[in-house]
Amino acid sequence: DAVQEFRVLRNQFDAEYARAGTAVVNVVTRSGTNDLHGQLSYFGRDDKLNSKNAFAKTKPPFDSARVSGTVGGPIARNKAFYFGALEYVRENSVRIIALNATNPFASQFNGVYDNGRRQKTAQAKIDYTLNPQHAFSVRYLYDNQDIFETYELSENTNLDVNDLAAHWNWTLGGSMLNSVVCQFLDQDTQRFQMAQ
Repeated sequence: DAVQEFRVLRNQFDAEYARAGTAVVNVVTRSGTNDLHGQLSYFGRDDKLNSKNAFAKTKPPFDSARVSGTVGGPIARNKAFYFGALEYVRENSVRIIALNATNPFASQFNGVYDNGRRQKTAQAKIDYTLNPQHAFSVRYLYDNQDIFETYELSENTNLDVNDLAAHWNWTLGGSMLNSVVCQFLDQDTQRFQMAQ
């Protein structure tokens, strides 16, 4: 709900995308308006609604919940606006490994292993229009993912992202725009750290 629009560029990139070798995805986040708007949503799934996997002898557990909300409005009418979004995701499931009995690794790897994740995402944005030629925006994004699974040994993945971006648009005329973006990204990806 925090995304206003997105665009996927597959090839023939402009110079602004530098050495992009694969697809480039542009995402525009929503902004506040002169009116106060917000929404709250919940999506859940419980074990009682699951059916048995065709390859499993018993019904494996799976439950999930997703809670999200947004709010946006004016700071100064027609000049400054705020927008914020929060999302929390919880998912508990299992990974089933069922190698053929003739596979030499079947006895070592076959089984049912816990698998799940918790994710918290928050975003805040402030837009300010100084005059028809100059517009500024500042956006902050926080994302935390805790992915846990047991497969032979316990493995946890913890991903932390803090992203701060400032944007200045300077309109020089009817067909000219100067855009300056400054961004700071702090990303901590501890992949496959063994739990002690």
